[in-house]
Amino acid sequence: MSMGPMARCVARRAAQKSKDLRATLHRLLERLRPERTKLAMAIGLGVTSVAFMVSGPEILGNATNVLFDGLIGARLKPGTTKAQAIAMLRREGHSQIASMIGGMKLTPGIGVNIDDLGLVLGLAALVYLLGAAFSYFQASRWPGSPSV
Repeated sequence: MSMGPMARCVARRAAQKSKDLRATLHRLLERLRPERTKLAMAIGLGVTSVAFMVSGPEILGNATNVLFDGLIGARLKPGTTKAQAIAMLRREGHSQIASMIGGMKLTPGIGVNIDDLGLVLGLAALVYLLGAAFSYFQASRWPGSPSV
């Protein structure tokens, strides 16, 4: 396989390491000095956007918990307490299910709490919208950046 003249030139040159990292970083920071405000804003907007986007799945996990708690709670005998339901399950030999219910926030006989589910899903939507807005603002406000 033959290479063109530019590929041969690049292939011959090995990557060079900086002999003085501190001096190199100092020169880089000096060159970036006129743009430091824009650079700080871009980094801040990027970090904020990522923080919102990363927290979204955790909030959706909470919505799943609210839904699952309601579905399981609806199957338990109404009028009993959570402790009574757990004791009854242990007596019937369902100790794994009893342990699982012990860690859940449910009320026996009561189904999905739509108000709680709506609040959690609304929060998730808000977090994702804020993350997208910060990402859009970061990408669209700086000269030379690709338009979104």
